Amino acid sequence: MKKIVLIATIMVLLNGCAFNLAFWKKPVKVEQSLDEVKEERIRLEYQSEVEQKRFDTSIYFGEGIAPIGNDYGEAIILAKERALKDLSECIMVIVKSDVERTMLSKEIYTKDSHSEELEDVIKSKVKIYTEQLLTDLQGRKDYTDFPTKGNITCTVWLSKESYEQKVKKDLLSKKDIIMQTIKVGNEHFREERFIPAIQSWISARELIENLFGYSGLKGDVDSDGIEEILSVYLENRMTKLFANIQIQLSEDGFSYDISGKMNKKPMLYVKYIDDDLKKYPVANLPLKISYIEGEGTGNTEFATGFYGQAELPIKRIVAKSNSVLIKVDIDKDKIGNIGLFALPNLNSINIKMVKLKTVATSISYKNNGSVITVESFQDKVNSHILSQGFSVTSANTGSKFFSDKHLKEANKTNADIFLNIFFEVVNSGNVGNYENMYYANCKATLSFYELPTGRLIKSKVFNTAKGYGASKDNAKWEALSKIQQLIIEYLENNFEDIRD
Repeated sequence: MKKIVLIATIMVLLNGCAFNLAFWKKPVKVEQSLDEVKEERIRLEYQSEVEQKRFDTSIYFGEGIAPIGNDYGEAIILAKERALKDLSECIMVIVKSDVERTMLSKEIYTKDSHSEELEDVIKSKVKIYTEQLLTDLQGRKDYTDFPTKGNITCTVWLSKESYEQKVKKDLLSKKDIIMQTIKVGNEHFREERFIPAIQSWISARELIENLFGYSGLKGDVDSDGIEEILSVYLENRMTKLFANIQIQLSEDGFSYDISGKMNKKPMLYVKYIDDDLKKYPVANLPLKISYIEGEGTGNTEFATGFYGQAELPIKRIVAKSNSVLIKVDIDKDKIGNIGLFALPNLNSINIKMVKLKTVATSISYKNNGSVITVESFQDKVNSHILSQGFSVTSANTGSKFFSDKHLKEANKTNADIFLNIFFEVVNSGNVGNYENMYYANCKATLSFYELPTGRLIKSKVFNTAKGYGASKDNAKWEALSKIQQLIIEYLENNFEDIRD
């Protein structure tokens, strides 16, 4: 019986302990203050707003959180920086995709296939567009004590429509400008307006560099679905055009006299020759002159006319040289920024001019102790010399004999040959017993000398010619006229001997 009472007592005690343990484990509900309830409600509202922005498909969204700490202003700045970085990382992926799609066009490239140049350009473009976009935010909002008390959250967003305007349309517009510039050049070429075509193609190449900074930009130039690297396309067009431009002379046989005066000015024609060997004039093409041998005066820069023609703007040749070699090139420096293209050597033409052998003439007539120049006969001799393909100048000595003094004077003319003709009346008088009838005997000496040495090349003493007249002067002039005719005949038959 005692055992039963003891057991019952122990059970009562154990049940009491269990009751007390159960009581202490039960959660105690703590009452919130009104401020805390209000703060919780505000955070829920913030959460709803932020979630709404996060899932808004019309915008790109970024958010940043920073602890408020002791400086609220610094916290806002830090939260904004983090929000912008978050937005930036979001849009950079999109920008990179659109930049690649525009520059690489329809073909699919993996990152590994990008050149180092392309990767640098893409990074640069993405950075530029991203920075532009971040300066044109659609909205920003800050949330204090969110997502938890003591923190601040900054949210920023950008409309996708704004992005389309800033990036996609800008990229496509830039590419379209390049494509249109190329097509304008192609149209000029079809219309045989070669210089405007070249200028348009140069502009297109500059635009590729300036707008995209990448020479591998692709495009469908001919609208046939085949995309080409635009810079390579332009290089090929320019190379073929210049390779098929030819410079031709309308005639040859150019010479100049002792004064540098040319017998005729060279006339050029510049033409483009297509695959069917059809020729088209190249108008307004800039050309330049350079002297490979010798010198000349006048402009060295000129351009072709409407029909591709151009006369060399040389005024005179510096006659100290026996020949002049002139080169005419296409003046690339006058064709915009043509250095963007690695063109081959362009066609040019060499023009040779030779100095005519020059004969210096001295025609003297001694009569009654005085010596005069017979200008009319000298003109006749000079004309004959010119007809033989020589240049001519006058160097009258008034002497029958060619001395060192005369040689020095003759060499001042820079002539190659010195021709000295000396007439003299040897006697004259009445014919018989006629008081009004006179005679006169005249003889002549003709000599060719080599200059500058003074070496005698050829000499001829003409037999005395007799003339008659009603006075002594008339008789002398008739004798002079007769012997002059003998000299002209001699020159006609013997001038070839001095040509070489």
